[in-house]
Amino acid sequence: MDVSYEGYTITPNSHMQPDGRWLPVAELEIFHGGGVTTKPPLRAKPREAKASKAEADRTAGEMAKEWIGTNG
Repeated sequence: MDVSYEGYTITPNSHMQPDGRWLPVAELEIFHGGGVTTKPPLRAKPREAKASKAEADRTAGEMAKEWIGTNG
């Protein structure tokens, strides 16, 4: 589910790993200047993989918010 945060749209898009765990991944878009800019996906390190997609997507959202707070 997409989340709006400080002008960005965050799309959690976690990926299943070969071991069955889920790697948190977040995609970011921002609307400015009459267009949409897509940022490179944010990916957690493999050691941060989660047991479920829901947990990984929550983590992906948190990672994205932290990134926006630092870089947005």
